[in-house]
Amino acid sequence: MADEDEIERRWLLLQPPQNMFDDMPSTLIEQGYVPVRGAKIRLRSASEATITYFITMKKGKGVSRRQWEEEIPAWVFLELWPASEGQRLKKVRVHIPHGDHIVEFDVFQDALTGLFLLECEFHFKDEAAAFTLPEWANGAIEVTDDPRYTNAWIALHGIPTR
Repeated sequence: MADEDEIERRWLLLQPPQNMFDDMPSTLIEQGYVPVRGAKIRLRSASEATITYFITMKKGKGVSRRQWEEEIPAWVFLELWPASEGQRLKKVRVHIPHGDHIVEFDVFQDALTGLFLLECEFHFKDEAAAFTLPEWANGAIEVTDDPRYTNAWIALHGIPTR
């Protein structure tokens, strides 16, 4: 992936749909964060049929942030992973088609059990502004501009209090 701006909105889902997505493909994600001069480096393992490893650097906040991401070999991930100690999370991600978009439904695990977030990425800011969630997500609270609902903050501090 090239260096680009990521345009994304996020929502807190208080009442997740029961069993609605049980038969949909999902990805087990483990990620850890390493702070670097005002930015965060994210290390991620994503398990589907095989395990894939990524390194990502993000900078900024809100709807549009700077992002660079690359797939890395397992040995690089394993060398860097200890540096994320104390800033990790585990979640299951389900990709749900909605019109021309994919809504990512994250179900957090372990100490973060009970936290459910939705994310959707966009090509343009006006597209993001016009987006509406699917009906099954009615009542979700937008948290795009709340830094406590970034994965990096959650990995360090746990579930935010509302």
